[in-house]
Amino acid sequence: MEYLLYVFAKHDKQEKFVTFLSEEIFIMTNDSDIRYYYGPESVIFKFRSDEKLEDIGGYLNDVLGCSGIVFFLQPYEKEKLYYWVDSNVNKHLFGIDDKNDMTDKQRAEFQKFVFKGLDKEDTNDCGTEIEDFDEGFLNLKEFLNIEKEPVKIPSLDEILDKISEKGIKSLNETELQVLNNYSK
Repeated sequence: MEYLLYVFAKHDKQEKFVTFLSEEIFIMTNDSDIRYYYGPESVIFKFRSDEKLEDIGGYLNDVLGCSGIVFFLQPYEKEKLYYWVDSNVNKHLFGIDDKNDMTDKQRAEFQKFVFKGLDKEDTNDCGTEIEDFDEGFLNLKEFLNIEKEPVKIPSLDEILDKISEKGIKSLNETELQVLNNYSK
């Protein structure tokens, strides 16, 4: 059976971490065709094994879970999996040579639509009339234009008052960082 393993961990030597994980998967499966794709904080593995899901999961829990590393393991069944990855990754990871109908320019425009708001008022870059969406759906234009509230940086006096009242363990990461900056 084929499996997908998703690992979410950031390591200062990510390539070595991925190699280590590949070796652990090999020990467990004896699959010489372990495929993977990784970024700075995650990796996806595809491999084949005759072992049961429970046995592989138990082994991974011993290797990863006991270290606090988040992972998901699932049987890979192409017809039961919906995903999107770049065509080069799709070919490498799954052996699927997909020809996406969307050109690089169209994809860039669509990403601009999704992540930076709408430049056009009447249609999105897929040609769908914006008014065609149900009222119940989140208004994407409003959502994308919401400005995040600025993070309030506490003053040294506020931090010292909090330590006095609640103790140093009550400080959050921002407050600890400010305190650390003042101590230099």
